[in-house]
Amino acid sequence: MPDSFCQKYRIFPCATTDLSPAMSYHDQIPPTTERTHSMPPRQIGPVYDARRLVDPAGTAMIVLDDKTYQLRITRAGKLILTK
Repeated sequence: MPDSFCQKYRIFPCATTDLSPAMSYHDQIPPTTERTHSMPPRQIGPVYDARRLVDPAGTAMIVLDDKTYQLRITRAGKLILTK
């Protein structure tokens, strides 16, 4: 492979002959920690921090129409919404 091809597709070192059975194409590509093709998360509505909504005990009352729900943060950090 020409060196410019290897640089363009980040293949290191550039293989000029057949690959040995112990080395594959994927072994030549250095791992990256950055995501190059990800899109930012899509926000549909307002975002609220649940810890700011609840009282010191970790609960909050939420009203929808004429029904009241309890929002609770568990010790494991999960949210539970009950009627």
